[in-house]
Amino acid sequence: MNRRTMTLLGLPMAAALLAGRPFPAPLFAPSPAAAAPAADDKEEKKVKDLDTELAKQMETIDDSMKKLRRTLRKADSNKESLELIDKVEKASAKCKDLVPAKAAKVPEGERSKWVENYKKDMETFIKNVGDMKAAVQAGNNDKAQEIYKTLKTQEDKGHDKYTE
Repeated sequence: MNRRTMTLLGLPMAAALLAGRPFPAPLFAPSPAAAAPAADDKEEKKVKDLDTELAKQMETIDDSMKKLRRTLRKADSNKESLELIDKVEKASAKCKDLVPAKAAKVPEGERSKWVENYKKDMETFIKNVGDMKAAVQAGNNDKAQEIYKTLKTQEDKGHDKYTE
């Protein structure tokens, strides 16, 4: 499509927006009935993924880490950052004592070493969370952000190694 066509197609939408009316339906939009099953499938998958205690704790960590990314930038948010770090610490400690579901798929001879490596990686993660907490308490938000990046890298590598 050229620019003129795009402008002509956008005019009715802009007029509807300015008038406070809903946008006109697109010509080739899927029917609402067709879109509903996709949402249900996504919801089912999310619930299915959270069946284990480990997945629930990891979800807590993930949610807190997302919020930390924003709060660590500002020194006036340090109180909130410390609360989020406490959540991450508690959930990480619980995760260390649990075994990932993927362990069942690891050959039995290698399983104990695989679980041991998982626990070591979690201990390293917990140590780095403690370092980030100390940096926030000291008011060194730049260092806390660097540690946050390290934690995100660890988290991504851990998910690659220990999740399906």
